[in-house]
Amino acid sequence: MVNLNQYTDTINNFKNNLNDISNNLEYFLLKTINIGKEFGGPSIYFHKKALLEQKNNFLGENHLCMIYAVMPSWGMHRMGSKGAKMVDYAIFRNEILKNKDEICELRNKKCKDADINNIVKLITEKIHVSTSHSFLVSSSKVLHHILPDIISPIDRNYSIRFMRKNKNGWGSNSMNINNEEAYATIFLKEMYEFIKINESKMLNYKIEINENNIYENNFNTSLTKLFDYGLCKRI
Repeated sequence: MVNLNQYTDTINNFKNNLNDISNNLEYFLLKTINIGKEFGGPSIYFHKKALLEQKNNFLGENHLCMIYAVMPSWGMHRMGSKGAKMVDYAIFRNEILKNKDEICELRNKKCKDADINNIVKLITEKIHVSTSHSFLVSSSKVLHHILPDIISPIDRNYSIRFMRKNKNGWGSNSMNINNEEAYATIFLKEMYEFIKINESKMLNYKIEINENNIYENNFNTSLTKLFDYGLCKRI
């Protein structure tokens, strides 16, 4: 279990920023309705297709293919010699399926039931889908499309910056982090607490994925995604 003693400032800052969202929750939830206009096109379509496969064909070939298709549209694979890179599909598939038993045990879990330490290990150690030596961002985005009720996408430009910066000092650049296990632990712990407190209001904005609404310009596909977009729109 990671020692969080040296992250007191980050934890307190994250809590303060989340309290600001809680105190203005309706305002931020309303803003999530139109966020698809900024992140639309394939990033929404393949996201919803992956989640539909998650419901109907869990860890089947189509499910894995749809997740793999999401990643470039979410900035996780850039052509050329620079930028983020995903591993080849065969490796990607194996990285997920070698953890199939553990993933299946988590399939029907909710935030209140989740063991944070085990989930952090799954994100930061057990699933390597990027060619980078950093796994927090790529693995959390992949696992969100497998376990959307307990894992949110985590990135540096929004999630980590939201944790470390106060509302008057966001800046414009993403932030480097060294201990992904610590940041994943803090993020999940505070997210679960936030959802527990605000679940009843958040549920009013969540949509259920089906064949008829995969073309709609809306990202509110789970409580963890609503939490994610609360952070995006907060900045």
